[in-house]
Amino acid sequence: MATNQRISGAHSTARSTSDIRINYGNPRQIIAASNTWGGEKRAQAQFYSFDGGVTWGQTTLPLVHGDTTHFGPAVDWTSDGTAWALTTGHGSGNGIRCYKSTDGGITWEFDSTVSGIQTDLCGALMWVDHSATSPHKDNIYAAWCDGYPWVDPNVSFVSRRAGPGGSWETPVQLNSGEDFFIPVNDITTNSAGDVFAFWGKAGNNVQNLYVSKSTDGGKSFATPTLIAATIAD
Repeated sequence: MATNQRISGAHSTARSTSDIRINYGNPRQIIAASNTWGGEKRAQAQFYSFDGGVTWGQTTLPLVHGDTTHFGPAVDWTSDGTAWALTTGHGSGNGIRCYKSTDGGITWEFDSTVSGIQTDLCGALMWVDHSATSPHKDNIYAAWCDGYPWVDPNVSFVSRRAGPGGSWETPVQLNSGEDFFIPVNDITTNSAGDVFAFWGKAGNNVQNLYVSKSTDGGKSFATPTLIAATIAD
């Protein structure tokens, strides 16, 4: 059994809130990402492996648009071998930034801002439809909540990109904004290409988990369905 290793190496600044994905087309390629805390400018740390995780290299995303900090990493791959990364850029105003790499994660370039004109954001998650039987294979989906800090009313959003050659479309709103404290969303697909977006609601002594489904590749979503009530935020 292989021993665990510290892929970030020795650093004086902390790493936290990580994400990791294997390239479905080449499982020896892996990318990962994490927050970087400490220092005046804190760009998202990116890690990459070409040998199934035996050895790792690392770099950072470039800061753009007046951003001084990145937080909330998300990564994935499309079938053409392009690696993708999302992060919330903070500085003159938060925005969900999209980056891509065509060399397996060694270098990254800024692609676009996913969230449009929204500025109070957190909790970005990303998912690529990898299913060979899906009519929406290689669609890229991003989910996040608008309403940072979390004590304010929050609205969950999803945006989609029709493959690596497409562009991010206008975000779709999932809930009406009466909810509070929704720090984390999630999004995934099934083999038929249906999209499922998840989020939590907390406030007024109610804590619930919800899901909303899309059957048209993320263009629109059905009325949210209550999954379960919880006993904590």
